[in-house]
Amino acid sequence: MSGDLKYAIIAGGSINYHDHGEIINGGVAYENEISLPNYIKEAIERFKCPIDKISIIDFDEVKDNLTSLSKKINKLEGNAKTTDEYGKLVIDLVPGQKQYVIKADNISQYWDVEIKENGVDADDITIIFNLGGSDITLKDFNVSSLNKYASHIVWNASNAKRIHIENFRIQGSLLAPNADIEGTNANIQGILIGNNFKGNLQVDWVPFYGCIDTSESKSFFEKILGF
Repeated sequence: MSGDLKYAIIAGGSINYHDHGEIINGGVAYENEISLPNYIKEAIERFKCPIDKISIIDFDEVKDNLTSLSKKINKLEGNAKTTDEYGKLVIDLVPGQKQYVIKADNISQYWDVEIKENGVDADDITIIFNLGGSDITLKDFNVSSLNKYASHIVWNASNAKRIHIENFRIQGSLLAPNADIEGTNANIQGILIGNNFKGNLQVDWVPFYGCIDTSESKSFFEKILGF
């Protein structure tokens, strides 16, 4: 992203922020109402970041675009070479292949995910996990081995209405435009896109640098994520 990150949070509605958290590396933009603990306000002001009641994004238009994109991604054929090694999902990279699509209807069945590079430059690839189901739980398993690839991973959940993330660190960006997302002791190394969020989740700023092969991808990531 070029320039400074002005806002860490942009909300199309109201924000009700409880204790035991922090907002750093940016301010807050909201449209309706806001409730922040004093220590959060003081920290934002100390870093000379704004707290603005302002409309920045047409969320209805964005949601339509994101829903369309998510559905197109979900229709991509699975093309990754994968094996199940005693409960560990192993993904083999192939020289010359740029995009890897994994159909992951039940990703929680695995206790780990490993990528074998096989001489492939990881900066030139994009990995897509298409998550199935309307109610998804990501809980109590470890994919820390994917951290190196987080800026090139998308977890796409086009049919999800609810996603519960507990004791789990998502490596990559989550695209779930119609899902109400709940977090409990969770973390995401990427960008979180959902219909609504409630709970306790740390979002670390890890931009998406991959390239998804659909007709809408470039305009989406340029417009929404600022690349």
